Amino acid sequence: MTMGEPPIPDNTDAGWRGDEHNLQLGAAEEAGLAADEVSLNLFRQGFIGGLAIRDPLDHAMVLRGRTVLDENQLKPSLRRIFAHLHLGANNFSVKVDDGEFELRVADEIAQGAGSATDAMRRALLVFVVCGLAGLFFFKTAGAASLLFWGVGLLVGSSIVRRGITQGRIQLAARLVDELALLAHHEQLILPPAAANSRLAIGTTSDD
Repeated sequence: MTMGEPPIPDNTDAGWRGDEHNLQLGAAEEAGLAADEVSLNLFRQGFIGGLAIRDPLDHAMVLRGRTVLDENQLKPSLRRIFAHLHLGANNFSVKVDDGEFELRVADEIAQGAGSATDAMRRALLVFVVCGLAGLFFFKTAGAASLLFWGVGLLVGSSIVRRGITQGRIQLAARLVDELALLAHHEQLILPPAAANSRLAIGTTSDD
């Protein structure tokens, strides 16, 4: 498992609990497994329980957890995470209420991440090539030009949809990994006690 792009496993029904974390960590140590990596994986699974890749209300990406810090104390650590991921140190919002935090990444930031941007470039290339081909045949073969334009729209749109979905999932995996690292090293944040993960993306269009 690479640190940059950890996989997102299936949803977990139960929230993260410290006693279970310690029990599993102790069992892993007895089995001769690397304690740090096991601990990180447990924290990752816990934060996935508070993840919504695409909130239905505003399409933002949302990550939830617990903390002993207030908003002003938590923000510097989050700024370092976002700067490290080249997302812009202030491209997030966070609120803390009664020991629980909610981290939100705006839809436009999530859609501009990684594979989404690459997909838009590939789709633009398809649009341009098919558009030029359609213009070339426009006077001599109108049906062929319409075919090129139609294929370009279908293929380009498909590339964009897949890229946005993959980009969001990759961004979510990186953010989960960074939160797990922060929890493991400093333990000033923890995964949520109750899982409410919504990993599925129903659609990537503006609905």
